[in-house]
Amino acid sequence: KQVDNTATGDTNETASKTASKTVDLSLFTITKTSTSVVEKVGDVITYTITMTNTGNTSLTGATIADPKASLTTCTNSGGGGAVAQAGHTSTSTTIAAGDTWTCTATHTVTQAEVDAGSVANTATGDSTETGTKTADKTVTITRSPSFTVVKTNTTATAPKKAGDTVT
Repeated sequence: KQVDNTATGDTNETASKTASKTVDLSLFTITKTSTSVVEKVGDVITYTITMTNTGNTSLTGATIADPKASLTTCTNSGGGGAVAQAGHTSTSTTIAAGDTWTCTATHTVTQAEVDAGSVANTATGDSTETGTKTADKTVTITRSPSFTVVKTNTTATAPKKAGDTVT
């Protein structure tokens, strides 16, 4: 929702001039954070995604989506219990003015992400009254490449002279 306002000024000595301003009343912010420490394949990154209605009207058709992480819980600061979610997207429809949805999402790290050294992830907020907004979070992976070499003698008897075979 928005308010459009136009003002016109005129004098006897000049041509009239107008100025217009549109004020958007339907606003929200979205943020994504994580304090997870990742070291290996299978580690789980936990994200906190918040969507706050900063406007003065309710937002309908509101959603939070994260295609790379599964939403596990979503709550509404305005009460009314949990915000419904299905897999990667919240399914509630209205976020009242001043309310905040807080969702927890998880992602299990893959070998390709360990090899790359980080996991970049984007959450998207949207509503019927607004355009989409995104929040990005990159989690760095502590890489520790290493290997060991072990050599064992499987020969039944110890070699006795130069040229004897050791297996």
